[in-house]
Amino acid sequence: MFFWLIVFFLSSLGVIGGGIALERVTEEWAERKGVTKEWAGFLILSIVTSSPELGVAISGALKGYSDMIVGNILGGNLFNIAVFSFFSFMWYDLFSCINRKVFIELISWSIAFTVVMIFALNFKLNLFWIFLVYPLIAFRIFERSDESKTLEERANERDFAIYFILSILVVFISSYFLIVAGGWLSRITSISDTFIGTLFIALVTSAPELSTSLAAILRKAHGLCLGNILGSNVLNFFILPIADLFFKGSMVSFSSNMHMFTVLSLLCVSLILVISTLFSVRYLRLLPVSIYLITIFILGKGV
Repeated sequence: MFFWLIVFFLSSLGVIGGGIALERVTEEWAERKGVTKEWAGFLILSIVTSSPELGVAISGALKGYSDMIVGNILGGNLFNIAVFSFFSFMWYDLFSCINRKVFIELISWSIAFTVVMIFALNFKLNLFWIFLVYPLIAFRIFERSDESKTLEERANERDFAIYFILSILVVFISSYFLIVAGGWLSRITSISDTFIGTLFIALVTSAPELSTSLAAILRKAHGLCLGNILGSNVLNFFILPIADLFFKGSMVSFSSNMHMFTVLSLLCVSLILVISTLFSVRYLRLLPVSIYLITIFILGKGV
């Protein structure tokens, strides 16, 4: 067991470190090209910071860990909403600086796909068709802008590409060993794949979103934080259909009913975030954090 704990820990460091490296190189590219912060956060940072979830999902699909993957996606999204709510409570000017129209569109898409997940889990539906919707969302919400500043010094394009590819390789290799270690820990400790995916792996794969969003807020780049966290939540729903291509069928069809509690909690915290934003109820934004902790506690009691 000690060996697999070490593997899990080292793999976690690889996933987090690779995700942060990807964020830095992508943010530099975005600044050079000149794009809006919301656009960069959604179409660039969210894709980059969701790469650990994608790596874990594909690795888990190849290994047959359907519960762990579904738990990772739902648990990661629940964690992201809790983090965003906490940030908006601590930095109250967050919502006064962001584009509220973008916020409403992103959270609305997230809620819509959460409802789809509720039906998919209940009726064991195939989610591949959802993947076709993502490009439509991406091109509808954001447009390129010349308002962003460009860097005066441009890095060598070849070095940039090499750094980017190496970061992706670190994330995917670490993700593979992370899911393998999670599977062995589940067997050794008799803890369910659902709980390990929803808590431990979800926390690790969501770490890049947490670190990059916190850095964005500290730099007053509120739009970047918005696009990153909520954009990652929307993108994460499209990871399951991709992972299904490497699985023996639809992972939702093989998943545990325990995920229904997580997805209902996700729907609840999303609606609370919308209400607290529209009516400017600051202390209501702490409720999603409490719901996240309660969800993890209940899932933990069910192992």
